[in-house]
Amino acid sequence: MKKHILNITTVFLLIFASSCDNYLDVNNDPNVLGDTDEPKILLPTTEVGLANTLMGWDLGFAGGYWSEYWTQSYT
Repeated sequence: MKKHILNITTVFLLIFASSCDNYLDVNNDPNVLGDTDEPKILLPTTEVGLANTLMGWDLGFAGGYWSEYWTQSYT
């Protein structure tokens, strides 16, 4: 009887241990991009961030007001 319990326990342990290939990938989000070093992706956001830091957000708002003013068509 003791041999049967040991055999059954061993079989269950082997099944549970071999059933998961990626048991350490539980904290990976498949919807998030990984690290990227591609300059054409990073450069525009870096330039916008630098311009906003140096000039402030007010110039962006002023440009938006002027572009709205000049693009309206009064017919």
